[in-house]
Amino acid sequence: MRSRGIGDRRAGFTLIELLVVLAIAATIGGLVGPNLWQSYQRANERLLVINYAQDVTTVRRGLMQTKRSIFIAEDELTMRKLSAEFPAIPTGWAIVANTELYFLPTGVTTGGQIAFESPTGRRWKLRLGVLDGKADIDLQ
Repeated sequence: MRSRGIGDRRAGFTLIELLVVLAIAATIGGLVGPNLWQSYQRANERLLVINYAQDVTTVRRGLMQTKRSIFIAEDELTMRKLSAEFPAIPTGWAIVANTELYFLPTGVTTGGQIAFESPTGRRWKLRLGVLDGKADIDLQ
């Protein structure tokens, strides 16, 4: 056996050093990984709700061009899952509640909200502004 002196150089890491680093990396990955995955899912869900809000805005514009109006009663979307005038909700999602919504031919809306539940169980709320129908999205 050679003894290590002052002038000796080490060619690499010992097995213990590598195992300690791998254990630390695995611990950090185990703590951070699930949070990153949940953030990714939440961002994807938010994108689906934003796309639905854009579809509702497109319906509103179409009603303005054709000079038509629609009225959606409270919980009508919940009971029927979608109105004939409204876009289809994303696959696996459910509308759990909605308030009365009026879309007039002038583009004016009475405002209201639609509450969604995603396949992961998160609840999202799409609020439509009074008059202009501006969409606002919240995670409940």
